[in-house]
Amino acid sequence: MFEDLENDIETFSSQGSILLMGNFNSRTGKYSDCVSQDGNAMIANDQSQFSFGLTRRNSFDNELNNHRKRLLEICKSADLRILNGRVSGDSLGRATFHGKTGVSVVDYPEKVNFAWTTVTK
Repeated sequence: MFEDLENDIETFSSQGSILLMGNFNSRTGKYSDCVSQDGNAMIANDQSQFSFGLTRRNSFDNELNNHRKRLLEICKSADLRILNGRVSGDSLGRATFHGKTGVSVVDYPEKVNFAWTTVTK
């Protein structure tokens, strides 16, 4: 699934902004979806307007699963940002899935060159 997602991002990003929505079965907790300025974790070519001073992401879901690492790698390499817990209407990162086994947060990455200021819940 993630290889197909990466291929689609590469194909369609040349045509404009990308907004990915759906259940990626990736429970990422509060792990970072971007490269930070702290330590040696900076990517030299990350010139996006949100690569510095990005609002920290909140999440009620502190669980992690095996898919989280792959989704976060894609976010970092493709300059995507997870909207849950970061935008007006969901600044707390509330649960988006409620089932018999519990609740979790479904992550929605977003292409940074999308009009960030227009994104609301």
